[in-house]
Amino acid sequence: MNVRTLRLVFALTSCLFAHVVVAQTNRPQAGNATMQTLGLWTSTAGGRPAAAPYVRIAQLDVDPRHLEEFTAALQEIASTSMREEPGVFTLYAVSLKENPHRFQVFEMYKDEAAYNAHRETAHFQKFFETTRKMVTSRTFLDVDPVVLGAKAYWEHSDH
Repeated sequence: MNVRTLRLVFALTSCLFAHVVVAQTNRPQAGNATMQTLGLWTSTAGGRPAAAPYVRIAQLDVDPRHLEEFTAALQEIASTSMREEPGVFTLYAVSLKENPHRFQVFEMYKDEAAYNAHRETAHFQKFFETTRKMVTSRTFLDVDPVVLGAKAYWEHSDH
């Protein structure tokens, strides 16, 4: 694993993501926007180990000729998984600026059973079959969560 990948893994696991462990609170922002604070998860709670979510990071290299098609499939699987699977907590996908055909996908599940159930769903099977020939390389990193924290922010329409 190269230094760039290690830095990305560190950044993803230490800064960007959260397991909801406290009540969600909505905070009004300027205009129509609302910020929802999700919470902070740490590997210890009150001096005891906390139940850890199951986290994986996937690195996918995609044939550059299929980037648009792959991105559409990725958006569909993420949207469907978040909407239909209560054990799927987080799915974040980013592409590297200097290498836009390389994707890093941060996945967080309630537990390993939820991850395994996700892989058996019809929408995951569709994604896998649809993208099988687009993806030229797959690398999966098994990681242990240490600290996970995030704020969700999105714009709301007045209409």
